[in-house]
Amino acid sequence: LASAGSQGVARSSATFGSSHGLVLPPPRNMRPPMAAKRTSSAASRGAAKKKARQDPVLAMCSAVASMIRESGDYPTDVLKMLSGIVRDSLARPAEERHPFQSQVAGMIEAVLQSVMRHRSARVTALERKVGEADIEKASREALATSIAEDVSSRTEALEVASRTLSEAMAAATDAARVLKVAKDEQKKEGETSERAVQQKARLEDMMIGDFAKLKEGAHVAAKAPLKAFLKLGQDLGLDAPLFAAAEATLAKPASERGTFDGLVLKELDDLLASSLEEFSKVVASSEEVRARRVAEVEAAVAASSAAMEAEAARRGDAEAARRSLKDAEAASKVAARSLKEYGKDMKELAVELASAQAAQQEASGAVATFAKLLERTAVAPPVEEAQADPPAEGS
Repeated sequence: LASAGSQGVARSSATFGSSHGLVLPPPRNMRPPMAAKRTSSAASRGAAKKKARQDPVLAMCSAVASMIRESGDYPTDVLKMLSGIVRDSLARPAEERHPFQSQVAGMIEAVLQSVMRHRSARVTALERKVGEADIEKASREALATSIAEDVSSRTEALEVASRTLSEAMAAATDAARVLKVAKDEQKKEGETSERAVQQKARLEDMMIGDFAKLKEGAHVAAKAPLKAFLKLGQDLGLDAPLFAAAEATLAKPASERGTFDGLVLKELDDLLASSLEEFSKVVASSEEVRARRVAEVEAAVAASSAAMEAEAARRGDAEAARRSLKDAEAASKVAARSLKEYGKDMKELAVELASAQAAQQEASGAVATFAKLLERTAVAPPVEEAQADPPAEGS
């Protein structure tokens, strides 16, 4: 104790002892510190380490002293004092210790127990944190799995929406084609009907007009009415040979016409009458066809409009499904990143727990070492006598 300073040791011992209910007497033979002789410090430290390695008791004292300095519950000077007198107090066998050294041993035990208590508490806290972390990890894994399933479901929904959109687009294209055909047929039927009406009107005008006068021979001198009549026959596609014969007949005055001319005129009357009847039938039929074409166009327009609306709706569904999938994929990335980052935190926590457990084991070892030093005695344990072999049978 004199080497650490008698007065400082006395003050620190008194302070620490009073705080633990122990009364520490001042060291005996207090003397002022003597001036240390200048020796080789490296040589002395080397000799001390070598001695500690050779003497297991000193090595145990050194381990206890090191653990004392790890305590955070006591002043540094007190811990320094206690660690400095471990060897003086515990290196001696129990029966050779002074009561003061026994009191110091009690102080040492209190310090070691505080270190053990703190390190055990830290291990418990970290183990609880690891347990909570396992729950949190399971929760994040479940969330990531749920989001992955949602991504799969939304991917399928997008595929269905895209397929439905394709079908709607094809239906709209078909409806547009049907509408075009209906309109073309309507236009064609309209042109046919209009042409039949015009041809019927021209034939009627000719029959009651120039043709009637040509039969009477009133226009023999005028060539225009005859040319007009012949052109009408050509335009209407009437019997060309008959009209060729009619040209010669109608060019003659009525008084010069013979039996053949009469037959020609009769054939012309019958032809024009039958042609007028055919044109009338075409006109009447075309009215019905035109009405049917109008209905077909109206139905095609309605179908095309419905198909276009359906296409627009399916396009909206596909776009909504695409946005939904994009959101789910973004959430999946966030969940995966969160799980990955938490995995790193778990690894760091595991390392921290392993370090705390190692420190706890170290403190536990120091406490066990202290207990061995405290109970160590100079009396050698009795040697058990070897039992004699039983005599052989028949000896």
